[in-house]
Amino acid sequence: MKYTRYDLKKKNNNLILFIIIIIGILILAFVSGTIISDIFIKGAGDNKVKKNTQNEVQMKQINEKGDNKNLQQPSLSDISSFVAIQCGAFSNKDNAQALKIELSKFGKAFSVEEEEKIKVILGIYSEKECSNIINSLKNDKKEYSRVKFELEPKDPCDMQICEMIDANLQIIHKLYDNKVKSVQTKQIKEWVSNLKNVDKNSTNYKLFLSLKDNINKLPEEISKDEIDKQNIFIYNVLKEIK
Repeated sequence: MKYTRYDLKKKNNNLILFIIIIIGILILAFVSGTIISDIFIKGAGDNKVKKNTQNEVQMKQINEKGDNKNLQQPSLSDISSFVAIQCGAFSNKDNAQALKIELSKFGKAFSVEEEEKIKVILGIYSEKECSNIINSLKNDKKEYSRVKFELEPKDPCDMQICEMIDANLQIIHKLYDNKVKSVQTKQIKEWVSNLKNVDKNSTNYKLFLSLKDNINKLPEEISKDEIDKQNIFIYNVLKEIK
């Protein structure tokens, strides 16, 4: 009978070595997997965050562009068509004054002398703005008529005249507010000083100079006491534009 001898000690050593190798491989695989995950998966996450940030910026820019679209400057039709709301015409100054007082709840009426009559006017407005005032007069059953000034700008001179009239009226309308005591004029003066030069041969060049001069001579703060004077000035300019 042949006897085969097994070295149990050597076998056990080999088993232990095998287990250690397996554990080492597992540890190495885990460490390698973690490193790869950090490099690639984390990198992908960073790209995603970056992409989302870019999208947020783009959306913000789009929203800002959208807001800019809503912030439009007055169109040409808004500043080239004006309406004086006339509420009466008298030959007697006392009657005209009585009507101005009666209209005080609607605004600050002024009077001008034309064709041997004293016309009482409840402000000058753009075509869009006058509707609210007219509705108030209708509700109170007050008589009125619209005196419309439809301007047709032919050149840069006429355009700047329209812009200055509109700017001047904006100041006057602010003063209509009972809460407003005065309005600073620094901004409008700086704006006028930066207007581009226009052709001196323009038909309405003298009115252009008159409007600039009027704005430049405004006090640093214009008060309600100036409303009548400014309204009358604008009304006369509108009548003279050709």
